[in-house]
Amino acid sequence: MTLLIADANVRPEFLTAARNDTFHVVRLAEAGIARDASDVAILERASELGAVVLTQDKDFAFEGGFYQLGRRASSRTGIVVIRLKSRSHPIEMVSQVKRFFAGMQDASESLFGAIHIIESDRFRKAP
Repeated sequence: MTLLIADANVRPEFLTAARNDTFHVVRLAEAGIARDASDVAILERASELGAVVLTQDKDFAFEGGFYQLGRRASSRTGIVVIRLKSRSHPIEMVSQVKRFFAGMQDASESLFGAIHIIESDRFRKAP
């Protein structure tokens, strides 16, 4: 089972949408991370736990130090960024998150060492 650590800004309905037989989702505190921890501290803890960070903060992935962690550490963690248009209907937004995680059930290891972005009309992997 792959551990997902939800950043403080992830909406509760997305946590429910991400949970399935492959993904166990916890909040920061459940992973031993302070709510006001820096992005780098969150990533370091995720790397220690072999977990993937789930966030709605579009700057987290690129300003949060993922690439600064170094190849060895970043290969033990990953980031999934939820970037859905706020104009989208909440049910459609939750459905898109569910589709992403359902599609990753057989390939959860590909979340590690990468940044994945869930958008309203597609999923993509950042370089």
